[in-house]
Amino acid sequence: MQSKPLYLLLFSLLLSFLSWAQLRTEKLTKANLPKAFKYKGAIMDGLTWTDSIGKHFVILTETGPFMGKNQQNEMTDCEGACQDAEVYAYHYVKTKDSSYQLWQLTDFERTCPFDVVAEFARESLSVTDFDRDGVVEVWFVYKTTCTSDVSPRTMKLLMYEEKKKYAARGTSRVTPGPEGPVGGDFQLDATFKSGPLIFRTFAARIWNKHVRDIY
Repeated sequence: MQSKPLYLLLFSLLLSFLSWAQLRTEKLTKANLPKAFKYKGAIMDGLTWTDSIGKHFVILTETGPFMGKNQQNEMTDCEGACQDAEVYAYHYVKTKDSSYQLWQLTDFERTCPFDVVAEFARESLSVTDFDRDGVVEVWFVYKTTCTSDVSPRTMKLLMYEEKKKYAARGTSRVTPGPEGPVGGDFQLDATFKSGPLIFRTFAARIWNKHVRDIY
């Protein structure tokens, strides 16, 4: 009897992990976020869950394009019409006695004279506990670019395990013409490389799910 290929075994293993690693979460919106938790931009996605520490709130926000402080600069290609765009991610925790911010992510595209983008991949936010240590892993993907043509965007996948950050960085994949797709490659940082195999396997799965851009 012929054995299964290695990639099928890995995929089966991943599915079995997912069956118990996903946590019970609820969608989080502006309406059910405590007013004490501050953020910048508009909430694009959010999750909340409760564990032995307390109640957790994770939100992803975007500013969209806006005229930044440097828009009146002396760059000849700007002509006073450059724009910025920013993305933020926040993790807040509420306990019986207090509330605090566990971590925050800030990234941006600055002083862009063309089409500026800084946005999260839709439905990329997820929460797991693959190593079953009671410390959740929070995953999300976002993309940034300043471009006037059909080009790959800078793409980043981040995972936070409490305050510990894991990152994969590369570009999205686009098809600018009949020659076929370009971009899509990524590199894992040292934290991912030294971490559990299941983290790297799940990171590759998320990357491939969100890597394609359609203009």
